[in-house]
Amino acid sequence: MYESKDVHDHAVKQLVFCRFSIKPIPLISLALKYQIKEIFCHAFNWLILMHVNDLEDVDYQMLTYPVWRALFRIKEQLEVHRHIVACEPPPVVHSACCQDQWKCSEDWCQVWWNGMGRYLLDGHNPQPYMSAVLQFQSLSYRYMDPECWNAMITLIKGKKAFHHENDIIGHTARGLAEHLISEPDFDEGIFDDI
Repeated sequence: MYESKDVHDHAVKQLVFCRFSIKPIPLISLALKYQIKEIFCHAFNWLILMHVNDLEDVDYQMLTYPVWRALFRIKEQLEVHRHIVACEPPPVVHSACCQDQWKCSEDWCQVWWNGMGRYLLDGHNPQPYMSAVLQFQSLSYRYMDPECWNAMITLIKGKKAFHHENDIIGHTARGLAEHLISEPDFDEGIFDDI
């Protein structure tokens, strides 16, 4: 594909420099054509954020079947995970001064469902996790001890529930790049056969 390492490195630098100005599908297509794993992983992470209904027929023709299959599968997995997080509040960590742990826990579940459940699963405008957390922390709570509330806000701001999302996207992008792309090995001389 490339005659020299310098040409390869120059092409990669140019793509890295302008990777934010090229849409993800053409960028993945370029990464596949020129065998550049770094660009592929970046573009695949960006592609995950796109709405499938916004894609045009020409977009489907630019990428290979394994890329589309991975995209649709990971989007489905992330959607299931989002539903689980929205519906299952993390267990309450009660403070030492919590007066009624049962009421506190019940209120936490109710506030979680009415807040995070609504923000994450909104049919018109589902919020990303951090945006949902920012809105959630301004909700009122009735029976929760304020120290319990602050401890739980600190816990969910740690994004423990959504580290899974970034991990699965990154793992899938790297695995797909390893499977589809074999970057050139410039240690092998092009004139060795002569």
